[in-house]
Amino acid sequence: MAKSSRKPGALKGVRFYVVESDPVDQRIISYLLGELGADTYSFIEEFETAILVSKMLELDIIISDWVHPRQADTDVLALHKNDETISGIPLILVSADNRPSSREYALREGARAFLTKPIYLKELEQAIIRCLWPDQRV
Repeated sequence: MAKSSRKPGALKGVRFYVVESDPVDQRIISYLLGELGADTYSFIEEFETAILVSKMLELDIIISDWVHPRQADTDVLALHKNDETISGIPLILVSADNRPSSREYALREGARAFLTKPIYLKELEQAIIRCLWPDQRV
């Protein structure tokens, strides 16, 4: 696996919420965030919970699977876009759907990044950098 190009600890204190219902994908994302030096992240299974949590805690980035067991694909994007509490928090959307039209739709509807599964360290790192430091070249 490729190593991160960021300085160790660059993501220390960045508050991530990961919306993912699959335990295997949770472990993969946890490992990748750890490799990137992130130390503050939590996993939840429903996007609505991320909205509730964001009203109580400050979040820096939401990483969410596009498809959730009890939601249509577009619900995650609509919930993110239409809730004033959460709409300003960068959303990195992940999906097994690799169609260009899906990627274009997700980015047009408010996702800051769209990653296809399997997620790779370098791609996740670049997406996070674009969310946190948009003026920095990746």
